[in-house]
Amino acid sequence: MLGYKEEKRSVYLLEKALQDESLEVKLCAVWALGNIGMKKSISFFKKVYEESINNKLRIIILYSIFKISKGNFLVCNDIMKNAINS
Repeated sequence: MLGYKEEKRSVYLLEKALQDESLEVKLCAVWALGNIGMKKSISFFKKVYEESINNKLRIIILYSIFKISKGNFLVCNDIMKNAINS
């Protein structure tokens, strides 16, 4: 539900859910933040991406960044280069 409401409170709750240790919760929170599409989430995603070791989570983060930026490669150029190298 939070992934369909574009509210500051939703973003806060979803970002807080990313601190949960459950991978399923993290995946759902990243998807929901990407679905909301708030550009301020991109910097948060970059931080979570760098800290994560789970490839599934990293792929969902990349997809969400791409979706939020509407395919603008310049927005996520650095993180994409790092993903390709790793």
